[in-house]
Amino acid sequence: MKKFTKRALALVLAAIMLLAVTACGSNGDTTAPSDAANTPADSAADGETVTIKMIHYMGEQAKRDGLDKIIAAFEEANPGVKVEAQMVDSGQFVTMYKTKINANDAPDLFFGSPREMVEFIEGGHFMDITDAPFLEKVVPEVLEECEVNGKYYGVPIDVQIKGVFYNKDMFEQYGVEVPTTRDEFIALCDKFQSEGVIPFIHAYNFTWAPYQEMESFLVPMAKVMNNSTMWRDSQEGVANLSDNELAKQGFELFGKISSYRDEGDLGVDQPTAIQDFAAGKRPMFINGGWIMGDVIASNPEGNFGVFPAPWSNNPDENMMSVALDDAFIVSNTTQHKDEVFKFLDFMLSEEAANLWMENAKLMSSYVDANTDNADPFIQTVKSYIESGNIAPKAGLPDYTAEYSDAYVSLMESYVVRNDQDVTKLLQEFDDEMARIRG
Repeated sequence: MKKFTKRALALVLAAIMLLAVTACGSNGDTTAPSDAANTPADSAADGETVTIKMIHYMGEQAKRDGLDKIIAAFEEANPGVKVEAQMVDSGQFVTMYKTKINANDAPDLFFGSPREMVEFIEGGHFMDITDAPFLEKVVPEVLEECEVNGKYYGVPIDVQIKGVFYNKDMFEQYGVEVPTTRDEFIALCDKFQSEGVIPFIHAYNFTWAPYQEMESFLVPMAKVMNNSTMWRDSQEGVANLSDNELAKQGFELFGKISSYRDEGDLGVDQPTAIQDFAAGKRPMFINGGWIMGDVIASNPEGNFGVFPAPWSNNPDENMMSVALDDAFIVSNTTQHKDEVFKFLDFMLSEEAANLWMENAKLMSSYVDANTDNADPFIQTVKSYIESGNIAPKAGLPDYTAEYSDAYVSLMESYVVRNDQDVTKLLQEFDDEMARIRG
């Protein structure tokens, strides 16, 4: 054991005195944010290992593999910095965040959509990263969804689309083509149905499945019909959904799509649905791009494509819904701001973009990502973005907090009863949102 020098002893005594002063000044509040983010404690430059802790809810194995590869590459390029990733259930992450914050055990990086977690921002738990230079490297359409009240709180890892994923071989087998209008879309579904083939995979045992199906066409509808505030107006009591033409048309189309099913669909979860689609059990699956990594992994020789969900009989109005999936959000109490920012900057690099596209099979959010050697699916996404034939999700902000929970619950009950009564459903929405507002 090394002996203490006089200088070392003096430093230890000074540290003890500092700790005593700090303890006397504490008010015992473990939930409020501090200024620790501005004064990083343990820096890798000091020769000590710094560990960045993150929590995420990436349920798809391909996405977790992509994240692991990015973390490994970052750690190799940054000796002395480790990234510890913890996965939680997608249905429990908000509760987990609150528990961690209240226990003064917040991770350095959260995961989610800032606009859906405004209460955390208002509580001071998420860091304002508006001035971070790496935000200039994010595809604008998804970065916009990380803005709340003029400030930015998240860094997306990819560009997500929501559309109709389809099995090209099954389309060829049944002699059908990709529809470009609503009438063609319904006729296509009826064609499969008449052949004894249910057109869609439905993961209706997954909480968010109805939401994903709706979003594929509701976002483009909102853009064309110039109605960006439907959900928020409903939440705030500004207007009822029962009086909203976008809501009426949107729920009617969803009802039609969800009617192509059997009773077994109510018991199908997301992983099973992905496996069933990959195996060619049904020709179409309305969902987000995040499914494709696991679909390709399950069936590498499969022949799959995607097209915008046709809600209009004007082909030009049937745009691809482009959205933020989720973003990494910096805790306002992180002790390692410099290292966290370095990791986020690395995520928006050519190396990380290639790792994400190669493993997660998703379009990177890095604005200069090169897709020349990427999978055809990613190249399709890139082509929609470059052509401008897209409708950004930022144009239709969601319900938040308990209003969002109510939305999910109402949609689940609508799917279960399968009664196609849109008027009844919209009245239930109005009544429930009024109840929550008190």
